[in-house]
Amino acid sequence: NQLKITWRSNSKAWVTRSFFAEWINELSSPAVKNYLFAKSLPLKALLVMDNASVQPPGFEDDLLEEFEFIKVKFLPPNATPILWAMDQQVILYFKKLYSRAVSQQ
Repeated sequence: NQLKITWRSNSKAWVTRSFFAEWINELSSPAVKNYLFAKSLPLKALLVMDNASVQPPGFEDDLLEEFEFIKVKFLPPNATPILWAMDQQVILYFKKLYSRAVSQQ
């Protein structure tokens, strides 16, 4: 498999609506769709986003019709500090799995 990487930037280091639309329609959504088909799973996905003020307003409207199976939901305002501890556990677990995979090679 090839890892597809796209690099975009702007002067404020924010995600612009056009950056997000490109990412969701050209990279993320096709990968999600392929994964669901490959695993014979229902065509349903949920993209959970934080409610940061830098999120471009209305960007979920830019999702192409073929990817409307992806629902976009926003966390409530100020939920990030509450979820931080859970986030740290996910990162630690990922590092553990990654280290194990690398050491087995």
